[in-house]
Amino acid sequence: MRNDQFAVDQYLEQCSPEHQQALQRLREQVKRIIPDAEEKISYGMPMFKWHGMLVSYASFKNHCSFFPCTNTFPDDLKSEIKPYMSGKSTLQFQPEQPLPAELIEKIVHYRMRVNEEKMMARKAGKKK
Repeated sequence: MRNDQFAVDQYLEQCSPEHQQALQRLREQVKRIIPDAEEKISYGMPMFKWHGMLVSYASFKNHCSFFPCTNTFPDDLKSEIKPYMSGKSTLQFQPEQPLPAELIEKIVHYRMRVNEEKMMARKAGKKK
């Protein structure tokens, strides 16, 4: 097991059992969507990186949070994420009421597209 994954495991072990279960389920779902993403601790919380920051998540005293690493969303996602939004780019949820799997999948795929576009733009800029 890589050190980064070990650090994520340690982070989750320090969470309450309810939060640990909810966040582990979220972690596994992101891994299924994008198995090549790098998993690490960044800003004190578990994060997935893929051509840059992709998504992260964390446990707090009274809730769990999912961070899409952006504060801009396409219109079709805005209405779906609205019930969970707290601030500009944080989705909060209770462990016993996790975020819908379809919503997580849509957010991860959106973030993948954004990161791919940024990567392609950087590559195109270097060729000039």
